[in-house]
Amino acid sequence: MTASRSEHDSASDEAARWLIALEESPDDEALRERFSAWLAADPAHVEAWTDTSDVYALLGQLPVTPDAGVPPAMHTRAVHRPRVWWAAGALLAGLAAALLVVVAPSLRLRLLAEYRTAAGEQRTVTLPDGSVMHLGPQTAIATSFQVDRRRIELLQGEAFFTVAPDRARPFEVVAGEARATAVGTAFETRVNSAETLITVEEGVVRAEWIDDAAGALDPLTAGQWTRFAAGHQHEQGRLHPSEIAAWRQGLVVARDAPLATVIDHIRPFHRGAIFIAGGDFGRQRVTGVYNAATDPLAALRAVVAPHGGVVRQLTPWLVVISAS
Repeated sequence: MTASRSEHDSASDEAARWLIALEESPDDEALRERFSAWLAADPAHVEAWTDTSDVYALLGQLPVTPDAGVPPAMHTRAVHRPRVWWAAGALLAGLAAALLVVVAPSLRLRLLAEYRTAAGEQRTVTLPDGSVMHLGPQTAIATSFQVDRRRIELLQGEAFFTVAPDRARPFEVVAGEARATAVGTAFETRVNSAETLITVEEGVVRAEWIDDAAGALDPLTAGQWTRFAAGHQHEQGRLHPSEIAAWRQGLVVARDAPLATVIDHIRPFHRGAIFIAGGDFGRQRVTGVYNAATDPLAALRAVVAPHGGVVRQLTPWLVVISAS
């Protein structure tokens, strides 16, 4: 019988605790006997231990050697104590990072954001001027409405704006190092630590660098997108209307995109941290449409499986992706 998701999560948590205990006290015979009994009690324990020890190897990058006194699935490592503590620390650091992603938004977002969404959550907000903004998962926004302008700051994530016409007060969205200005139109803005993307569904949007270092850029019209990246890198192109802000339907659309980028777009739908082990694996190119809202883990597997990748869920809050 296949274990339920809650049973699998519980077994994974137990396996992580066994891992730390065994590495901390490798010569404790009583502990090893209790572990062997736990391992033999349920096939789900074996599966959880195998997944956990595999991820441990990825995080710690330590050689795996079998121990004759322990069941083969245990994968006890014959390493010196300092390296054990280093690797255990790496595992705990990963778990801590995952917990922070789930329950502790940054102090800056807490202080500045008027509107926020959690992982997997979407929200529609009608602004005082009648404009409507649709917030994607893990998005944070601050607003400032004044006599001569309407200003939105996209602090994190992605949002789609349907702007109420008001020529006396342009509608301005600031995200990263870029700014999008419109009067009455509909467009998407997405920001992360590396870039800002602006895509227009209808109307005209003026997109520019905040510091004006690159000079004036051509206005964007329906179906056009522009990307602003570090070092004043800029590119522009066209997109099929059905692909604009596809995340509103819970979809991630990729056209010859780096695998790591596609995973970044799935990430906001998952209630936990996602790590890619090995930089080269994330550079492979991906094309496809993935339903991230219904089952983010299934979407991740669909992305990486054709490239020989494996998705390992260490705990409900920590996923590691690597080449098999």
